[in-house]
Amino acid sequence: MKPLKWRRYDPADEEVLWCLHHQMERRFHRTLDFPKPDGPQILSTIVGERDGIITNAITAEKEIEICHIGVNPLRATEAQEAAKILISLLQQEKIRIARSFVPAVALTAHKRQAFHLRAILKAAGMTQESEEMTSWYRWIEEAA
Repeated sequence: MKPLKWRRYDPADEEVLWCLHHQMERRFHRTLDFPKPDGPQILSTIVGERDGIITNAITAEKEIEICHIGVNPLRATEAQEAAKILISLLQQEKIRIARSFVPAVALTAHKRQAFHLRAILKAAGMTQESEEMTSWYRWIEEAA
């Protein structure tokens, strides 16, 4: 099998990418999110071709990581107020996804505190991973 040749997305590729998206949905038996390949929240889309046929595509979508530091945990109403402000700012920037990495120990160390932290995150509109959806991440180091 010949290797994939990667190149930048061209708007003429859009129909093929939607076909690939629908094929994946059928394979997984569920709907999958796929943004417009050149939408305002997309940093870049690349397509992989084999023998001149697009067989793969990867989009790099702008996302945000939410971090909280403070002397005391937030109350649910305080988390909701903060979320309202942040969501408005993120919508202006066309950002669709916000993530928050929570140390596992913060959700397991003390049952009462863990329950409280889960309640705060839910009040802010966050959803915890499920068996159907897991989060993978990679820290991108700054160029020297």
